[in-house]
Amino acid sequence: MRAQCFVVLSMLALTATGAQAQWTSNPLVNTPAAVGAGDQATPLIRPTSDGGAWVVWADNTPGPGYRHKVQRFDALGVAQLPAGGVTINTRNNTANFVYDMEVGPGDIAYVTYDNSGMWLQAVEPNGSLPWGSQGIVMPSSSGAVGGQVCVCGDGSLVVCYALSNVLNFKRVFDDGSFDTSWTLAEASRGQAPSDMVASGSGSDFILLWVRSETTNMVTSRKGLKIQKWDDTDSPVWNGGVAIDVYASSASPSRGIQSGYFPALVADGAGGAVMAWYDTGADRNAWLQHYTSAGVAKFAVNGFAASTTTSATEFRLSASVAYRSRVGLDDYMIVYERSNPAQSLYGLGAQLILENGVRQWGGAGVEINPIAGNHCSFVNANPAGPNDYAATWLQYLGANGPMEIRSTRLDLNTGAPVWSPAQLGVSTNAINKTRLGVIKSATSDMLIAAWADGASGSADILAQNINVDGTLGPAGPACDSIDFNADGLYPDTADIDDFLSVFSGGPCSNDPNCHDIDFNNDSLYPDTLDIDSLLSVFSGGACL
Repeated sequence: MRAQCFVVLSMLALTATGAQAQWTSNPLVNTPAAVGAGDQATPLIRPTSDGGAWVVWADNTPGPGYRHKVQRFDALGVAQLPAGGVTINTRNNTANFVYDMEVGPGDIAYVTYDNSGMWLQAVEPNGSLPWGSQGIVMPSSSGAVGGQVCVCGDGSLVVCYALSNVLNFKRVFDDGSFDTSWTLAEASRGQAPSDMVASGSGSDFILLWVRSETTNMVTSRKGLKIQKWDDTDSPVWNGGVAIDVYASSASPSRGIQSGYFPALVADGAGGAVMAWYDTGADRNAWLQHYTSAGVAKFAVNGFAASTTTSATEFRLSASVAYRSRVGLDDYMIVYERSNPAQSLYGLGAQLILENGVRQWGGAGVEINPIAGNHCSFVNANPAGPNDYAATWLQYLGANGPMEIRSTRLDLNTGAPVWSPAQLGVSTNAINKTRLGVIKSATSDMLIAAWADGASGSADILAQNINVDGTLGPAGPACDSIDFNADGLYPDTADIDDFLSVFSGGPCSNDPNCHDIDFNNDSLYPDTLDIDSLLSVFSGGACL
């Protein structure tokens, strides 16, 4: 028996040695996606089903122009493709334009890009290119830029791009063959796609786009429109007429910034959530949510994140995270703040309930006071079962260098959960840009990617952020103390329900209660889960 135990323990030790996690715990030396000569720029990051992520970027190392490369990380931060990534096209344009990546069934990455036309490339999880070295080009798309791709619920694809202010749509089967095409034009108006998400399990999708008051997308005031298309390529919301999410106007002054393309967040029920900021008189951050039927949950032109007027404070950015909850859905918006002179900057956040209540007060909560340097590329993400996280680039001087910081905010109060309140994710104090943050598909971990270094010589780095405010390999990650998921915590009903389920009884909020493996060590029922629950309930550590 002792010999058998020794063999088993030896095997476990060997297994642990051979499975070293690659996420670094050192914020001065983050995990590389692409490091070397030349410039690696404009990264995008998307989650994969195994808990990791795809990262794509534009790279000019092999020559004078930029082409795209990809790398895939597993949940441990281990790169799955060769060092430096895999080249997925032979684009040689010296300029970078808006492009997109989404992940489909089987963790295949789909990337849209411009190259004397609008192209779509597919990348297998092992880095192979089933559609050839370039992918497929959309017919008659010469001159198109700013393409977006959506992976629909049935695995089919839709590509949308602007050409001469006309929105062009192309359905593509997952084998790379073409289906239908159609266009959307508005006389004497400019249009450009902003973001797309799938809507349901079929081939329905939702598009958000930027619409200008004239044909000049730079000098004209701009607003936002939205529509949903079904599997017959028919627009279905509002009787087929595009909905004004945010209508630009001269009086009152209302519009969004040039070159700004807000993101969509799928609500998991066929609808979509969005946040944006305006450059008009209000200078606020705004929220809107359309249901699967195209019904707006908030007022026309959006719900303001803050009641503080622009005479006191500007809001200069907006990112939203959303979760559907029993009772009331909620949304966290993170936004940069500034004084009206835009000489001092801070960071704020607001939690908005679907009934229009600002949970964190009229002005929201202050992450950074309006007293310092600029911050940019703010990201909002869920953090654990109940809280939210904000992650951003923080300028250390007027024009750089930068750090990446993150904070976790309590759902009820907006107070920081971690101690210290802000986590240094990347603290090497050099210039950074294009920060993107996603939530892992299999845990509460976040994964960030960004361009690190001066323009023209940047690298692409990545980093995980654990829900307990640490970097690198995660320790035990306990469930929320809101065991019965009723939105009330800490309260003794959670302990009562846990002990009831632990002993084989019911839970008061079935079927929404968590499992009894509270510390997620895959051992249950065991008394360590009880010890962990009581420790976390009293403000202690996860055991």
